[in-house]
Amino acid sequence: MRKPSFRDALAGYSVPKSSTMREHLERWGSHHDAEGVWKKISAHSAALDPQEFIRRVLLYRNHAAGFSAARPIERADKSKFLKWYKQKIVEAMKSSRSFSEIAETLEEAASALRLLEESFESFRYMISKDADSRKDQDGSLARSAFCLTLSEFFIENCNIWLDEQVATLCDIAFPGDEPLPIESVKAFRNRSKRRARAVN
Repeated sequence: MRKPSFRDALAGYSVPKSSTMREHLERWGSHHDAEGVWKKISAHSAALDPQEFIRRVLLYRNHAAGFSAARPIERADKSKFLKWYKQKIVEAMKSSRSFSEIAETLEEAASALRLLEESFESFRYMISKDADSRKDQDGSLARSAFCLTLSEFFIENCNIWLDEQVATLCDIAFPGDEPLPIESVKAFRNRSKRRARAVN
């Protein structure tokens, strides 16, 4: 029996309501190195579930796309996501679903909110008092925010930066005229460290 591939995981992922997320999934599934990227990642973290990884990458992309160094991201996004999950929880509690099904909704909300908190922590690295950091040239803020968050995820779960895979995943999430150089991923990370020291 054929072992399920990462493309199978992408194809079987629950279709998001957001057209932007659907397009992201389609680009990811059709990318020539989708399987190779996952093979490299999973080699460093055998316990990493492909569906959970897909969910995280989609969420990181969604947050990065709305990122702006000119405002605190927590205030706007926390309000939006809390409102959305509150509605889901209330609907579940008022429904005729089984206790197990209601518990699944609550667990999903708890997991997503923890993940949001992790994202906010990574995005704080992007905040700087430097006026130049507030300029978004060709979507560079979104790309750098995405790379930073994903890099932090890899160092925590794989104990390695995986810059090449981050660059590829960034190209899929935020297509550009030219592939993102690996050196740019490293530069994003080094710049964020300098900003973090300056803020602290």
